[in-house]
Amino acid sequence: MLMPHGFIALRFFGSVPELDHQLELDERAKIARIRKNIELHEQELLQKALIEERQISA
Repeated sequence: MLMPHGFIALRFFGSVPELDHQLELDERAKIARIRKNIELHEQELLQKALIEERQISA
């Protein structure tokens, strides 16, 4: 993975397609991780709500 300061230095001299592609892949992976974390959190909240609902109705 390219460090930010290295990327800035290379950008100074112009676009580097390989680096652009790697940054895009890194960004997509980051977004996928965020989405997965959100989905897991939603599942946890749903499970907690179902448990509370069962406790109230019992």
